[in-house]
Amino acid sequence: MTSVVIAPLVPPAPPPADARGGGLSSGPESSTSVPPLAACPAIRTSSVVYGLSVLDHRGRVTDLVVLRALDWTPGTRLRLREVGGLLAVEAHAEGALSVTKQGHFRIPAATRHRHRLATGDRVVLAAAPAAGRVFVLSLVVLDELFTNRFAAAVGGDSW
Repeated sequence: MTSVVIAPLVPPAPPPADARGGGLSSGPESSTSVPPLAACPAIRTSSVVYGLSVLDHRGRVTDLVVLRALDWTPGTRLRLREVGGLLAVEAHAEGALSVTKQGHFRIPAATRHRHRLATGDRVVLAAAPAAGRVFVLSLVVLDELFTNRFAAAVGGDSW
């Protein structure tokens, strides 16, 4: 059996920058123009911890990362307050709620009904560990927060 050697395929080197007219051009006539870069987002300085939970039929909020960031252990008493249309949960010695053995907390049925939260709804949790508080945000609240920003990003009234 004879072996055949196949020569490697190497693309030719590009011409020097001088031969191309002094480097990359940003004019419309150049096929090598580089599109402008989008503005880079600012560096995150917030200590807010975010999570996502799906409410079960008992109103359980089960994101353990958020609860651990708050240092809430089973038995921690919690107070639920409705503030400006948002649900705020915070550790409070006389709170009516508590963290379960599994590390969850429950949103009472009456509160879920007032905020139109149903079984299977997703909620975003925004916790401020230094304040010992977590806000529970429904998708309706998220729509209110983000719709204008998304529309502005694409230059229209709706995205």
